[in-house]
Amino acid sequence: MRLITTLIIIATFVLTACYAPQFVPCAIHCGVASACPDGLTCGNDLHCHDADDTKLCAQDFLVKVEKAGSGTGVVKGDLGIDCGGTCTTTATKGAAVGLSATAKQGSRFASWSGACAGTAACQLTVSSDQNVTATFVQTNAVDLSFTGPGAGRVFSTPNGLDCAWDCSADFDTSTMMRLTPVPDAVSVFAGWDQGPCSGMGDCMFNLTIDTPVTANFNLL
Repeated sequence: MRLITTLIIIATFVLTACYAPQFVPCAIHCGVASACPDGLTCGNDLHCHDADDTKLCAQDFLVKVEKAGSGTGVVKGDLGIDCGGTCTTTATKGAAVGLSATAKQGSRFASWSGACAGTAACQLTVSSDQNVTATFVQTNAVDLSFTGPGAGRVFSTPNGLDCAWDCSADFDTSTMMRLTPVPDAVSVFAGWDQGPCSGMGDCMFNLTIDTPVTANFNLL
């Protein structure tokens, strides 16, 4: 029995030695926002090192992209960045990295934050670790249609709709909408035939889903 126990211990030690992960010098980048794994030290070259590792690694920096907000979208860029997929890469000092954001259906791209700002394509020149956030906002559509023998237009507050025939526009989810009918000189607004409003006045509602609205105009 004692012999069997000894053999098991020896076998376990051998297997552990065979399959223990091997640290590869210059394989792990480190910095202010990226600590080294236990037992490793972040060197001046911004790479993790074993205690006996004296190799000086070529300096590079992290480029990290994150997504935020209620909407969905894709960020793609140089050096293989494709989120969600690969959202972190490394770049040498002075490298130019371009990023573009594309919203998915039912969302819009709101802005960059971090190392980039605004809504235009993000262009980075790497001189340190770079963190960029792309914010996407969920949207819903207001689909406006017209009926009746008369004519007129309907405009929205906030801006986005101003039309005299069937039209559609997207707004941020939970926007408080106001639709105002304006009949032409020989017509009168006859009320709302479809949608969240009724009566003869402005149509007001909180946009939480794609919403169809029909405006009815009659002749004088």
